[in-house]
Amino acid sequence: EELTLIEPAWDIAGTRHRHGRIQLRGKWQGTELELQRLAVASEDWGAIELNGQLEFDGQWPLAMAADLASGESPQLPLLLQGRNLDLQAAGSLADLQLGLLMAGQPSLDLIGSLDALDPGLPFELNLLADVAEPLPLDEVLEIPASLAGVELDRALTLNASGSLARQRFELGAGASGLGYSSLALELVGSHGPGRVQLDALELADEAGGNQLQAAGELDYGEITQWEIALETQGLDLP
Repeated sequence: EELTLIEPAWDIAGTRHRHGRIQLRGKWQGTELELQRLAVASEDWGAIELNGQLEFDGQWPLAMAADLASGESPQLPLLLQGRNLDLQAAGSLADLQLGLLMAGQPSLDLIGSLDALDPGLPFELNLLADVAEPLPLDEVLEIPASLAGVELDRALTLNASGSLARQRFELGAGASGLGYSSLALELVGSHGPGRVQLDALELADEAGGNQLQAAGELDYGEITQWEIALETQGLDLP
C-alpha cells in the first residue's frame, strides 16, 4: 500500500512549508523498517526519492540511498541550485559511511564517516570538487565584489576531521584572476570553541614564482581579536 499526500503543508518555527506531493511505501515489522520508496516533490525546492532499510536494534544498522533533484529556490546555496545529487549511507549509527556525488560544473565527490551515537559526533570527510573548464566563483558562491572575475581553474580538495567541538582541515585549490594567470592555494588550520587557528596559508603564482605565506589566529568570543603574520615575495592582492 502507498500513502500519497497532495500539497501537504506545515508550519515550523513560524515558517510555512508547502510541498506538491509526498508518497510513501514501505513496511515496519518488529525492529526492522523497510522504506521501499519515499518521494517528496516541491516546485521551489525540487524533488527527492529515498529507499533503504533501518533496524531499530543494537547500533541501528542501515543502508539508505537517495536521489535529489534540487530546484531553483533562492534559499538554496548557488552551488546546489538546479543540480542532481546521489546520496548514500551505510553501516550503523555508530559507524556511518556517507557518500555524495554531484555531476556538472563543478562536480562533487564526497566520502565521509560519522559516529552519530557519540554526543561529540566525531567525523572524517574528504571532498573533491572538480571543474572541466574554468568556473567563475560568483556562479556558485556568494563572494565579495573584490573577488569578481576570479575563476576556479583546477580541482578543489578538502580533508577535515574532528567533532562538534573541534575540527581540523586541509584545503587545496587553484584559481585565476586578480591579475594572475594561475594561483595555487594551500590552507591548513583548525577550529575550536571561539577560535580559528591558521597554521599555514600559501598562495603561489606558478607563472611568476611569486608567493604569499601567512599564519595566525582569530578569537571571536565576547571580544573579537586576531593576530596574523604575513610574508610575501612579489604577490600583490587587493
